[in-house]
Amino acid sequence: VKMIWLVSVPYDKAEGNAGKKAAYEHLHRKLSVDKKLCDCYEFVLPSDLKPGDSYGLITLAEELAKHDSQVEQMTTKALRIHFEMKEVEEKDFTPMIVRSNGLNDEVSNLEPYLQYFKWDDAQFRTNTPLKDIVKQLMYDCNDLDDELKKKQQDYLSIKTNIQSLLRKKDGNLMVKPLDGIIKEEHIVETEYLSTKFVVVPLASEKQFLSTYESFCEMVVPDSAFEIDRDGEYVLYAVSMIKKLAEHFVESCKEHRYIVRPFEFDEERFNLAQEEEDKLFEKRHSQRTHLRDLSSLAFSQMFSSWIHLKAIRVFVESVLRYGVGQKFVVALLRVHRNMTKIHRVLKKEYSHLADEHFSEMMKYQETNPMPSPYGLEMHPYVLLTLNTDDHPLLKLN
Repeated sequence: VKMIWLVSVPYDKAEGNAGKKAAYEHLHRKLSVDKKLCDCYEFVLPSDLKPGDSYGLITLAEELAKHDSQVEQMTTKALRIHFEMKEVEEKDFTPMIVRSNGLNDEVSNLEPYLQYFKWDDAQFRTNTPLKDIVKQLMYDCNDLDDELKKKQQDYLSIKTNIQSLLRKKDGNLMVKPLDGIIKEEHIVETEYLSTKFVVVPLASEKQFLSTYESFCEMVVPDSAFEIDRDGEYVLYAVSMIKKLAEHFVESCKEHRYIVRPFEFDEERFNLAQEEEDKLFEKRHSQRTHLRDLSSLAFSQMFSSWIHLKAIRVFVESVLRYGVGQKFVVALLRVHRNMTKIHRVLKKEYSHLADEHFSEMMKYQETNPMPSPYGLEMHPYVLLTLNTDDHPLLKLN
């Protein structure tokens, strides 16, 4: 199992930035230097986030667990669409995130974005209450998701139309359109003569050629002309006296040969070809647009998702350690040794658990209960992200 953890631990606010630095370095040394259990990076939160009152934070914490799951689903769906529109092998696919600095866009892989996370104050203004930041974040994600759904549906609709068209064109001579197969020179239509187009099973071809002239009086001798064949059938043109043409058709039915009705119309053929070309052009245009939109949607949703996790770890830390208490957050890339990491963390921070919290932990150990999405109960705050669930993110 490969995971990303966000771990929050408090420090003495009287020590200011020096205390914050010391708290992170202690965590880093214990996990990444001394024991080499995982990679450890400081996950920097803004210093001016507005927590609000305790009741509002409790309500927000419950909402955040649901929002976290929703944004994760939207993010991974956008990524899946983008991958499908890129039409590359999974091993050659690398998801990217685009960040605007006001002048131009910065493009980076996801790992550097996480490891050197920087709060986007232009999009998520810290001078507004947390609940308002979350509300706007969810509105933007849902709006993008709705647009993506619509564009994906448009693309799938035209793709279905093309598949239906290709199925007809790729079908056998019994069902495929004959426009473009039968040429004007294949047709003899005069005041007295008519041409019929007969689809004959390959297994019956010799029999047909030896008997078709007897299907009615006055079939033009040796007039059977092969126009096309596929793996099952062969298409012949046969000419006969016009007034006996229907008799020829009935005889074909009796011998289980199919006469395909056809009327040559070059304008209709050209128009159909033009419509087909437009359909393919439209599919290409919509695929390109969906590819670009899904890239943009994924980039913004992934950023929103990580900001949402940042807000969650902030809210949980305030609720756990108290309003006004300072804390530092670390991002851990955990590939294994999860039990050992927990052992180290509990040894270092077991003093954070008061009597009530210790009783809750003991109860959970003997009576496992599902935790709020991605949140685990420990003396320290821990928020997890299971990267094995999302291989396309390439965070492993």
